[in-house]
Amino acid sequence: DLQDVTAIDPAHWRSVLQAEVDGLFHCVKHALPPMREGHFGRIVAVGIRGASAQNGLPLDFGLGKSARNDLIRALASREMANGITCNVVAPSHTPRLTMKQAVEAAKHAGIWKRRTHSLSQDTAEAVRFLCSPEAAFVTGSIIELGESGV
Repeated sequence: DLQDVTAIDPAHWRSVLQAEVDGLFHCVKHALPPMREGHFGRIVAVGIRGASAQNGLPLDFGLGKSARNDLIRALASREMANGITCNVVAPSHTPRLTMKQAVEAAKHAGIWKRRTHSLSQDTAEAVRFLCSPEAAFVTGSIIELGESGV
């Protein structure tokens, strides 16, 4: 049971946090120098809706996502002066799609029209917006993509 901290294997705990936090750290560490040099950049992490509230997530996984959110927010306040924005897109659970469904969703047809929760296409469109000139002053945000009625 990953909700009970006493039941979590320490090696599993480290591997989850390493994947969630260290992976983002290493990407950002290497991406920032050329972004700073060019005085422009967009860092967008993909998280999960409700990570900071845990919302039934396994403890280690939710903590890792929350730490990523905190890292992005800390970077945002430091990097805006360098022309770099830092944000998180946090979708709710997204179902796996067939190739046909994914193509339909990209065209805003089929499953996309009938959706009751965010799809991977919604995540992609939020990331695209955050990378656009229109989002030049959006930074330090966690954009949660929800479900109908939520």
